[in-house]
Amino acid sequence: MQSDDSYLQILEDASNYITSLKDFGLESVIFDNDTPGLLNYQIQRCTCCGSGSKKFKRTGFYDFSENIKVLFVVDMPKDPAEDRIFSGNERVLFKKILAAMNLKINEVFVIPAVRCCTDKIKNQEILGDFSSYPCSGFFERSVSLTDPGAICLLGKGAMETAVKTKSENIQGNLYFQSRYRLFSTWSLEDMILNPELKKESWEEFKKIIEFVQNEKPLKI
Repeated sequence: MQSDDSYLQILEDASNYITSLKDFGLESVIFDNDTPGLLNYQIQRCTCCGSGSKKFKRTGFYDFSENIKVLFVVDMPKDPAEDRIFSGNERVLFKKILAAMNLKINEVFVIPAVRCCTDKIKNQEILGDFSSYPCSGFFERSVSLTDPGAICLLGKGAMETAVKTKSENIQGNLYFQSRYRLFSTWSLEDMILNPELKKESWEEFKKIIEFVQNEKPLKI
């Protein structure tokens, strides 16, 4: 049996190794064997927005599956303390949308672009300078882990701009763009407040249906 000192030495060696990778700009190597559990653990430990910020604990809305056809992205979780990414009315509408799109629950995944529940001013601040915040890296890793055929941004404005800009700047952009197709429409909250937006959103959802049914994303 190894002593406590041996375990501490192993941890110190691992820490030194990670530091060396960062010094040489090789941080991506650290996440070669990334997992939802590791990502979630690091999200919980992030203190960028303050140690008391409420985190969305779960990696996604539904249980993880290896057959994710569409990754839906919202701006931020409505109630992270209760692990709710949508309000009650939004949840009902989202399930109706999935049914209309003929998508099964285990074929979709939902993540917030901003992982903490912030006020709207802070939310806009983060999205306005998305690449400077840890949420940007969490988003990139979430995309890689879920490996969807398509990504649908549920929200116009800052979140749409931030995520689209991030996708253009991701290392290996050609790989990213050839693997995932980006769609965007109104948020569920906007659709509930203004039902006329559902018609416009449905046109985008139809494009996603056609893409999922007919396209075969390049798997490199």
